[in-house]
Amino acid sequence: ERCLAAGMDDYLTKPFSKPQLEAIVTTWLRQATRFTLSAGTPDPAPIAAEAPPTILDQFALANIRALERPGVPSLRGRVVDRYIADAPGLIEQMRAALDKADGPALARTAHTLKSASANVGARRPAEICRALEDAARKGETAHAAALLAELDRVCHDAAAALQAELAEEAQ
Repeated sequence: ERCLAAGMDDYLTKPFSKPQLEAIVTTWLRQATRFTLSAGTPDPAPIAAEAPPTILDQFALANIRALERPGVPSLRGRVVDRYIADAPGLIEQMRAALDKADGPALARTAHTLKSASANVGARRPAEICRALEDAARKGETAHAAALLAELDRVCHDAAAALQAELAEEAQ
């Protein structure tokens, strides 16, 4: 009931199969406009610096690639584009939560970006988000501002690596 009240519209229980995951992801991607996490956030600025390739977990990217079907627009491209568009707004939400000393909001937003980062294979952003989430849940946010600054930097690095990955595949 708490999940439904928080806006969850669907779920997939573990263990689940690849076809079950594909079906639920396809359903919600069709309704992607409902999932704009950072409504009103401007498009992120182009990222100039390329991140080292080790920033990405190729296994996570391969899992998304395995869900793609011939003749259908790239699922991986759509997931990556959504991540790149939403990450800056989520970081700003975390900053606002920290400024207001709102630990629960900081933890929720860090959890959201942690999951999104892990889904696209952005290892370091997921690790930092995990640390922020844990600190916020424990009420230990003394170093949260420094973590947020690092998170901002590594999210840019991950976005650059993801864009490079997609560009390489397109060739």
